[in-house]
Amino acid sequence: RLLRDKRIYIADGHHRYETMLALREEWRREPSYRGNDSAAEYGSIFLCNARDPGLVVFPTHRVLHSVAGFDLDALLRKLGEHFDIVETALTSQEVAQATLREYGERGPSFLLCSGGRSLFLTRRPEARAAVGGPAVLRDLDVTVLHALVFEQALGIDRAAQEAQTNLRYLKDFGQALQAAAGRDGEQAVFLLNPTRVEQVMSVAEAGEVMPQKSTYFFPK
Repeated sequence: RLLRDKRIYIADGHHRYETMLALREEWRREPSYRGNDSAAEYGSIFLCNARDPGLVVFPTHRVLHSVAGFDLDALLRKLGEHFDIVETALTSQEVAQATLREYGERGPSFLLCSGGRSLFLTRRPEARAAVGGPAVLRDLDVTVLHALVFEQALGIDRAAQEAQTNLRYLKDFGQALQAAAGRDGEQAVFLLNPTRVEQVMSVAEAGEVMPQKSTYFFPK
């Protein structure tokens, strides 16, 4: 009764939800099915007000590895077609995060660290058309990074991305910065801003789903 006129967004666990519905349909065909009294008709969920200040979204950073012939300068020349690129020395993790937030207010942005160099990349507005797919997804940092950098500039197709052939993921900003030192064969690290809750809601309202590893909701 309380939730009848409310909209619920599945922020995390849509695969589990889909599986729960499929299992319910299976159980409804069983002779032992007991209608509304059956456990098949119910599932446990955690609900949170989308505007609660305690709801936090963390980003998931990308670590690039095992790309044959990787050349940072060649990559930057390609990315210069779509991005404004500013190279700067990082004095601390806090400064890096704060600067990345500032660039993020101008448009889809991320921090590229490789070979001791640190570069902030912000997609130019006119490059929006270079990102395919539904309009509601084109301004997400993760979509821009995967489309313009991994797919177009580096030639890492979606199958390789899903198999993590050339990518691995880190949630901690500090660990991602440390990985940029390349001690374990990392070639580059791409650090992102958190996806905003409003962006998640807009994607859901458009009938789409968020890209893989674009949100890490807390509390889990």
